[in-house]
Amino acid sequence: MLESFSNQMPLGRMGFPEDLGKAAVFLASDAAGYIAGSVLKVDGGLYIEGSPSLTAEPQDK
Repeated sequence: MLESFSNQMPLGRMGFPEDLGKAAVFLASDAAGYIAGSVLKVDGGLYIEGSPSLTAEPQDK
């Protein structure tokens, strides 16, 4: 089941704790010094605007 879910992810894999850690390090760095009031989604592209949800029911054609 996890393999099937991973194959549907836009980046082709499930996330790892390191993926979140790298985002946290970036946000704590000077490189993110001008970022304010934004949400950084570390989700492998799962919720890309306009993309179908993996939990959505199949639509009849």
